[in-house]
Amino acid sequence: MRHVQSQLAEKPLLGAQIAGKEIYQNILTMVKDERGVQIEVVATILGGLAGRACLIAGLSGQAGTDPTLNRLTLNTISTKDGGTYLAGDAINRQLAERQYSVFALIVGYLRSVGEPIPEAREYFVHSAQSLGGPAFGVPRFAPGTGVPSTPLEYADALWPNVSGSLRRYAPDPQLWPTSYGIAIQLMLEMAKTSGLDLQVLVRVVMDSALAVSKVPLKVPAA
Repeated sequence: MRHVQSQLAEKPLLGAQIAGKEIYQNILTMVKDERGVQIEVVATILGGLAGRACLIAGLSGQAGTDPTLNRLTLNTISTKDGGTYLAGDAINRQLAERQYSVFALIVGYLRSVGEPIPEAREYFVHSAQSLGGPAFGVPRFAPGTGVPSTPLEYADALWPNVSGSLRRYAPDPQLWPTSYGIAIQLMLEMAKTSGLDLQVLVRVVMDSALAVSKVPLKVPAA
């Protein structure tokens, strides 16, 4: 075990990969029933958890000593319905603006299989425009599909179950969005082998991630 921990210390991205794969398998085990796995549920769960990871990474960066992360913005937004949300570069960096962000890893997978690359801006605009309204936090599923819970409900319920993988293999919160990006890649690969629409699933993932990333934490992160 000490040898493994030494390797992970030297190669932190390896730890993020291991954690991502373990999280993905754990989620599949959780949601599988006698009919199999509903891919929309997996996409919503992974998107919501990825958003939670991006929020925690952003908050951790603000509280840490890395000047690159310290100077990133994190703003509190109050909406007419009385809600309070968080947004800013500290979170956006983890979602889509660094090399191993959630969206960058999605793009990497889509490019590797010849899929069109969607515009990240569309997801961000939709999330901002729906903030404080009934559409906020509701992923845009394909017609006739959906899931029984919201991304935030899934994230609140499942984060404690899966965060052990992160603490074990990728203890630095800056790696957590990467772990979820890897888990999402695995989900997209499963969907592709089944002939499913990857563009819709990416939209569900990003809608879920953006929504949860804006909601302040109610409990300790991990």
